[in-house]
Amino acid sequence: MATAESRRRDLSLVPCLKRRKEDPIQSSEPEPEINKLPDTLLLEILYRLPCQWALRCKSVSKHWLSLISHPYFIPGFIHHRHQYQFGKLYSSPFTLLLQFTSKSKKRIFVYPSNKSKSKSELCLDLDFLNYPFRIEASFNDLLLVCNKVEVNEYHICNPFTKECFSLPRLPDTDLIRLRNSINLMAGFICDPYSCNKHYGCFTNAHYRYKVLLIHSPTIESNTSDQSQLHMEIFSSETGEWCNSIVSVSLKLNPFGVSSMLAGVVACNGKLYWVDAEKETQKIQGFVVFDPFKEEEQCRYINPPIDLLLNQSVSFGVFQGRLRIFQLLWGANDSFFVWELEDEDAGTWCMKHKVYLKDKVYLKDKVYFSGLVTNNFLAFHPYNGEIVFLRSGNYIVLCNMRTMELKIECKVQNMPSILFSDFAKFVLLLLQPSWPTPIPPLPLKFGG
Repeated sequence: MATAESRRRDLSLVPCLKRRKEDPIQSSEPEPEINKLPDTLLLEILYRLPCQWALRCKSVSKHWLSLISHPYFIPGFIHHRHQYQFGKLYSSPFTLLLQFTSKSKKRIFVYPSNKSKSKSELCLDLDFLNYPFRIEASFNDLLLVCNKVEVNEYHICNPFTKECFSLPRLPDTDLIRLRNSINLMAGFICDPYSCNKHYGCFTNAHYRYKVLLIHSPTIESNTSDQSQLHMEIFSSETGEWCNSIVSVSLKLNPFGVSSMLAGVVACNGKLYWVDAEKETQKIQGFVVFDPFKEEEQCRYINPPIDLLLNQSVSFGVFQGRLRIFQLLWGANDSFFVWELEDEDAGTWCMKHKVYLKDKVYLKDKVYFSGLVTNNFLAFHPYNGEIVFLRSGNYIVLCNMRTMELKIECKVQNMPSILFSDFAKFVLLLLQPSWPTPIPPLPLKFGG
């Protein structure tokens, strides 16, 4: 419960805006009473509205527009959501997004965690992308999408606000390299500029981001003891693409199916992907790259000692910690989960060993054919014991401690194997208290 002192401290940061004098208009209608409220009380009302409603309030009047557009409004709105959540621990809603091809058609399936809410609050759709697209990566509520017709056309969009920004096209030399690259992985990562000492570090109003197009290592790029990775990197700070050559202290394998399906995962300001032998798919380790550091060098992490190297893995993140999911292809219908404990030391911790065939309990009376031929979808973002799985045409919630399965929903026309042109077929979108804005590119002035 907030104290009187904390409330006074909150109101001390309320922007003091001078009310503009409206042109006198002869009207018999009295001025609405809400317009007579002081800004401090008006902001307290706006902070309590659902986000989409607060955004719509910009059109009420010029004064309301100036209040909601003020730099202090978004941090204040987010702070109110976190501090005054009726005594409960605040957790943002999230959305599972599946992309796959069925009957030669591109399909997008959306599963929101707040599915019990009204339709006006479930506003995620991708109809505003009026071109053939493929989702390459996500970060919180932002998507990196590429145009499947134009090779070098990439966009960053927020599907909840329907904001979309087109990245500049790649230079011709980089475009030639891009077209000649058979296997290419994309990474997308955001980083807040600074923390607000009063409101904490959960504001997403100001941030920088980078988009990486990582080319598969080749025989020519490998020497006896190291590799060189070619990347095209777009920076929001410069507004430009740059061609980078990143060194790795050992030889890397060309991207194979195991690497491409696991994809590139963003965690704590770094990007991670799998290094596996292309022919045998045997896992060798994991590559780590920090795109915000000036030294262009990747680090390498060895796999957990008890990881089965000849079986594929899936990546995920729980509360800022990198996790590995490995489904064992055998008679036990089992899977293991590890968590990266210390990146510098390269140590992993086994978090869960799950043997579903031995102890499974079904809450819903639906027949499961087993999980052997099915997919890991995502780790639950707020409960470390729960994982989303796919079984047949169902999205299933699995409690790894109790061995309990619960059906969440059915997905129509889902193919037996989820595969989407080597792009990630499932993405977890976290919805912050306030939608992440897409910042404009820095202004450029001619010399």
